[in-house]
Amino acid sequence: MAVVADPEAVRFIARHGGRLYVYADGAGMKHVKTEAPHNASLRFEQIEANGFLMYVADDLAQPDTWHVKFHHLPYHHVDVLWDGDQPGLVSLFQGRRRAAEPFGLDVLAPRPERWP
Repeated sequence: MAVVADPEAVRFIARHGGRLYVYADGAGMKHVKTEAPHNASLRFEQIEANGFLMYVADDLAQPDTWHVKFHHLPYHHVDVLWDGDQPGLVSLFQGRRRAAEPFGLDVLAPRPERWP
């Protein structure tokens, strides 16, 4: 699997220790951090990228290509895309379900009648 990173993202990761951690919490929210998570139960697969090490939780779906992007707002940070898609979000314009697959979400599942 390939890792494609913006030059700014590589510099940001290098300035913050040279490691990038990608994982999901219990609610399925994506986390992309330059510090190791405090949850010792998480297991990671190490991926060598050009200029940094990327640690991806072993329970996440693996794309063909990881895209690492640097963002200025609302603060300087990096984000990760699966094959160019944001996981957990479904593009209405592209009509693809695979954006939700990394977190095991079924976007066509029936919604509950009442929200808790």
